[in-house]
Amino acid sequence: MKQFQKTGSLLLPYRFTRGCPFECIFCISSTQRLSHALLPDEIVSHLESLQGEHHPTGFFFLNDTINISKKYIMDLCDKIIARKLKILWSDCARVDHLDQETLFKMREAGCIRLIYGMETASPRLLKYINKKIELKDLENVLRWTDEAGIWSGVEVIGGFPHEKQEDIEATISFLKENEKYINRIYLNHFDLRGNSVLYNSPERYGIKRIFRVDECTEKDFSSYVEYGFDEADGLVWKDKVKQIEFSIQAIRESCCRGHRFFTDEHLLFFLYSHFDHKDDVKSVYLKILKNHE
Repeated sequence: MKQFQKTGSLLLPYRFTRGCPFECIFCISSTQRLSHALLPDEIVSHLESLQGEHHPTGFFFLNDTINISKKYIMDLCDKIIARKLKILWSDCARVDHLDQETLFKMREAGCIRLIYGMETASPRLLKYINKKIELKDLENVLRWTDEAGIWSGVEVIGGFPHEKQEDIEATISFLKENEKYINRIYLNHFDLRGNSVLYNSPERYGIKRIFRVDECTEKDFSSYVEYGFDEADGLVWKDKVKQIEFSIQAIRESCCRGHRFFTDEHLLFFLYSHFDHKDDVKSVYLKILKNHE
């Protein structure tokens, strides 16, 4: 930690796609779709220039989904490797278009972390939000990600409309069963986002009386809620708020102990810049985490 604090760590944000080709109903990209993606040659030229000018520890890619297709991500990785561009990077990805070959190629091209948007492990809610992923496929991808030496994060949302106790339990069970392949859980309160499919077609998804609340959740400053709503034939907002918090707390207490660390991103890049193998990174990371509990 002394070396980390003295050396400093520079992460450059970089985005090369706009929108998302998938249609999860809670996301604003569900109504915007994929509108632009830079060509791999152009991306690599940008990265090479930024690397030469700023010498960052790594690049924090800000795409909604880096693997918009298998061909796109493979072409990008091939060009990074061919250009002998020694960089470290992380991004968000979907289970779609990912296999063992692709993940190992991504690691070779400098990928050190991928964050997967699982959201929930309830088959009923996955269908409700139009996630279009199979949990078995996610299990395989998490295992392959670990085998490739890439740090894996999983996004989870607590308190979807009409979420039941059995849905929460399904998520907890999945996280526990795949714990050895999941390095970080990103736990988020559900918030209804303007211009999402869910916001634009509330009756279709069983919600009503949408209104502005503009507040941060009581126990988590980072979670901002813009709109409140009632569930049709379900909870009114004052009770829904309690249910969302209950869902978050249940998952946090069961699965998220030791997953948050205030220097997580910068520290992770720093460790990957010093160690070639994920096992070494994980060993040092866990020791540091334990000392800061």
